[in-house]
Amino acid sequence: MAARVEFSTYSNPIKLNVNRIIEKTAAEGPGMRLCIWLQGCSRHCPGCFARDTWSFEEREMHTPQEVINMAGEDVEGITILGGEPLEQMEGLLELVRLAKDKALSVILFTGYKYEEVKQTKPDLLKYIDVLIDGEYVQEKRSFERPLVGSANQNFIFLTDRYNMDSFPQNSIEVRIGKDGKTVFNGMGDFEVLREKMGKNNEI
Repeated sequence: MAARVEFSTYSNPIKLNVNRIIEKTAAEGPGMRLCIWLQGCSRHCPGCFARDTWSFEEREMHTPQEVINMAGEDVEGITILGGEPLEQMEGLLELVRLAKDKALSVILFTGYKYEEVKQTKPDLLKYIDVLIDGEYVQEKRSFERPLVGSANQNFIFLTDRYNMDSFPQNSIEVRIGKDGKTVFNGMGDFEVLREKMGKNNEI
């Protein structure tokens, strides 16, 4: 009698390499938001203030469903930054799909231009409310508009859920952990904050 062969049905779930997550923030777009910084970026824009997100080494690994489960009832949407989110395309697509299933709005930052994303990742755009495109350009540094740090970056409104009037003025949130580490998020002159707060902080 031939030996019985059993096949495993186990498959590894998609996971996102995450730098950090803030479960409730009012400084990363309209309303209360779940904000996710994805880990890994090959663009390395000069003057980038998120250099800790460049490395592709594993930080916190979460499935897209685990991330979405962090959104409380008072959260109206998610904001995804990096790093470069499009460098984790499989997990990113699942994340934004799950967000839409939960009726959460989606704001996505990318260093790529809208035209590039539209041509190469069209399936992604149907889940995005606002795409903020363009690399950070140090020579065009500006804090005049909400959320962005250089004048070349663009707001692409892909649904009618938001417009420019929906976005609050720039602000910076400060969180102090039990270990004394200070964490900043939002938009503003982080270099000045680094100098004033010293090295025991994370931005």
